Amino acid sequence: MSETAVGCTSFNVAKRVAQGTFPQRVGDAVLVFYDARKTCRLPVATRKENVLSLPMNEHTEMIFLQDERQFLIFHDDRIWFGGTDARTVFLAELGENRKDAWDTALDHGEEAFYRSLVPSIVFALEKAFGCQRKRQGDMFFCRLPAGTSMEVVAALIRLVAEVSGFTVSDACEQVHDYPLLGTSHRLTGTVFFDDLLECRYFSFAVVTGTVSHPEHDPLVLEGPHIAVLGSQSD
Repeated sequence: MSETAVGCTSFNVAKRVAQGTFPQRVGDAVLVFYDARKTCRLPVATRKENVLSLPMNEHTEMIFLQDERQFLIFHDDRIWFGGTDARTVFLAELGENRKDAWDTALDHGEEAFYRSLVPSIVFALEKAFGCQRKRQGDMFFCRLPAGTSMEVVAALIRLVAEVSGFTVSDACEQVHDYPLLGTSHRLTGTVFFDDLLECRYFSFAVVTGTVSHPEHDPLVLEGPHIAVLGSQSD
């Protein structure tokens, strides 16, 4: 999804696709459908470069998003989200709230669907800090107020951790090509939390530096940012 595809602009209503007219291309993605009734294995959707292999049967449903550059496909209670995001072909399976996301796209339109992919904590951080989120794939970043040091961040989060009963790592670290929150997003810079934060609601870290990813442009973060993993793992 593009950065505008998270609720910053008005979008068209999601468009349901008649089953006999499933496309062979969506944006830069080439779609190859296979008959899931003729395989013994659990049907899965896969991506190899720009080719997306997708299961289908007589009950499979599909809707277009982003002027037919992206799509949702609903097959046997599983939903995949795919298409073209800027220069990248992507495919991701939606998680436990997948049916809500599908219904949101159909009933409330694209803008509401894309907003549903943004963790609620990101909206809270934007409001609290007066910042605008940045995004790289499924990772979101919110800038802490100007002048905030990593040492102040460390002290604050240790206090929150003590009250809330979750654990944090003990120091800021200088890192190079570090797998941020265990994903393919690689940080060169400073990170506070050298592992997944044990918080029951969401995963985050506090970082500064440059975040790279093989399928996205590098993202330069000047000053401390809270990095939050979105609703799809990477």
